[in-house]
Formats: sequence, structure tokens, C-alpha cells
Amino acid sequence: MLNGYYRRWATAFHFVAFSTTLLIAFACNAETKKPSLSVLAVEYPPFTTSNATDRGINFRLFSKAVGHRFTIKPVFVPPARAGQVLRSSPWCVSFYPPKGMDDSVTFIPLSEQRVELAFYRAASSSERVSSLHQLANERIAVLRVKELGPFHQPLLDVGAELLMVESIAQGLDLLTFGRVDSILADDDGVISALSRMQDQPVLERSKLVYFETMVGAHLNKQCPHFEDLAELLRNTGY
Repeated sequence: MLNGYYRRWATAFHFVAFSTTLLIAFACNAETKKPSLSVLAVEYPPFTTSNATDRGINFRLFSKAVGHRFTIKPVFVPPARAGQVLRSSPWCVSFYPPKGMDDSVTFIPLSEQRVELAFYRAASSSERVSSLHQLANERIAVLRVKELGPFHQPLLDVGAELLMVESIAQGLDLLTFGRVDSILADDDGVISALSRMQDQPVLERSKLVYFETMVGAHLNKQCPHFEDLAELLRNTGY
């Protein structure tokens, strides 16, 4: 009698294990079947950069909109080659503006408002930063770049010390432990990074907006995924 019980138990166990394996295999197979989507970009940190874990603000916003349907593959090229690639090769999405292709390209914003870069620091009773001069001699976390350039020069001119980080999350960790005084970032990036932290610091944003711009993606109407991409981007609430 016991042998019969154990046989039934073993049969049930193997059935559950087999079913679980099938479900996992199905999920993995569904993931691998997502169409691959190459996205052309040039180094333009912090918006597009191969040095950041999320490849920059543009890629982060784009991934939030279409990443559940496509496997996104960033393709970084030198600015001098970008125009030639867009003119001579088939492509679907570019963060680099195509020239002379207005009839075959559609630009779709990735954010309802202009993306603003500001300084985030631990909340305090002190006056919020409203000018660059208040950042003199402060340690500021910025997204990693190969070398500091014109974008960072105003901060260097006032005597700020810039510490490069791989991601906004890493910058927030440094801020939490007092390794930096503030982090230069955008609202969406900070909110996203905070949502993954167990002990969320209380932050305040500077009154000063260091840089702002409208970000979006250029879609090639000849791309076989054009209709799907356009619908996904337009349905993100923007």
C-alpha cells in the first residue's frame, strides 16, 4: 500500500517538475523571440553614452516605452560616420538627427516635457542651489564620460570637483554615504533609481536647471517595425 502511495507521489512530483520546466522554457523562448532592434547613436552624454550602464537618458526612456516588445541593441558610431550610415544602410531608429530625409523619417518625443538636468542633494534647511557659484568646491557626481568636455566646463570653472559614476543609482549611493555633495541627474532617472533602493534618502532638487532639452527618437518609415514602434511611443502617455 505504501509502495503504491509513493509511486503516485513520485508521479505527481515528476508531473509538476515537468510542467514547471515547460513554463520556464516557454518564458525563455518568448524572451528570445523578441525582435532585435538596433538603435543608432553618437556619444552625447548624459543623453546617449556607451559608458553608462543604461546607455544614457534617451536609451532609458526608449527602453521603458518599447523594451517589453523589442530587444534593444545600441549602436554607437563616431559623429562623422553617423550621417553616412543613415544614408547608405537600412536602419529603424536613430537618436542622431538624419539630414535631408524629412519625407521618410518621423520624430517622436520620448518625454512630454523637456528633460531637465538639475542637482540633487540630501534635503536640508539650507537654501536650495540657484546658481553655479553655490557649487564652488563641492563634489558632484556626474555620469561617466571618456573625458570631461564643454558640457562640464561651467562646473569646473566655479571650482567644483566632478566624480564620475556608472549610473544614477551609484551616484545616489555615494550621496547617501557622504562621498559627494550632490548628483547631476534628471527627474526620471532619480525616481527610477530611488524605486530600487531599500533605504531611500530624502532629496531636494536645485532651483537651478543646469541643462534642458527635448529628447526623442527618429523613426525610419521604411523600417518593418515602424508602425509598432510609432504606436508604442505615442501610447506612452506623451
